[in-house]
Amino acid sequence: MIIWKNGELTTADERFGLPAFKYGFGFFESILYNGKKICHLDRHLKRLQGSLEEYGCIFGGIDYEKAINDVIEANSLGGKRAKINIYSFEVNPEGETQTDISAHEYTTDISEYRLNIHDRHQISHLNRHKSMNWAHQFLALKRAIRGGYDNSLLISEENEIFEAASGAVLFRHGNKFVTAPAGNRLPSISLEIAKELLPIEERGIHLWDLEDFENCWFLNSMIGAKPVSCISVFTFEPDHETAAKITAAVCGS
Repeated sequence: MIIWKNGELTTADERFGLPAFKYGFGFFESILYNGKKICHLDRHLKRLQGSLEEYGCIFGGIDYEKAINDVIEANSLGGKRAKINIYSFEVNPEGETQTDISAHEYTTDISEYRLNIHDRHQISHLNRHKSMNWAHQFLALKRAIRGGYDNSLLISEENEIFEAASGAVLFRHGNKFVTAPAGNRLPSISLEIAKELLPIEERGIHLWDLEDFENCWFLNSMIGAKPVSCISVFTFEPDHETAAKITAAVCGS
């Protein structure tokens, strides 16, 4: 196929006609390499496999650990903190998939997160998957950063809280830890690990409930957990001790 690209006619890359390119149909994982080991690869692969198979795609056929270590070595990332991305996408109607793996050095200096509230809503079965069509979350995060925040809280039209644009949210009131139910959010691996450490209840949470919580944390696989100091006008007491406990389990030593 001949296409127009950057002012010239050229032969299209083989991916040009794939659903992954045209529609963002595929799934991905973001995994921490902490400089010593690939963190929780088995959990990430289980989630990736579940997403692919739910939508009729074939998972497997790859030694993921070896492939990731090869990419780490090729990019001279040994001993450095790095973000590993696995992208798997359909290449034919039979559901066969191609997998690409990338790695780049990852650092962050955010010690306490500030979240805005995203006022555009997406209710979809895809909320439960790391779809390569990540536009809703990407645009929410982009808008938050432009507004001086670190991330964005995603909610429904009824002001029910789901998650943040690139992580889960966890709240505490007294001795009770609370997070949103799994129906309209990603099954967070960092939150899954936190549940092994803390008695976390899943229940519906709305914006008007935020004033009842003393503490809030932002969680994902790259950072573990960080305290949230505010969500828009709602403020929280930063609890670094609980964050450190979760982070040690998520990110390793």
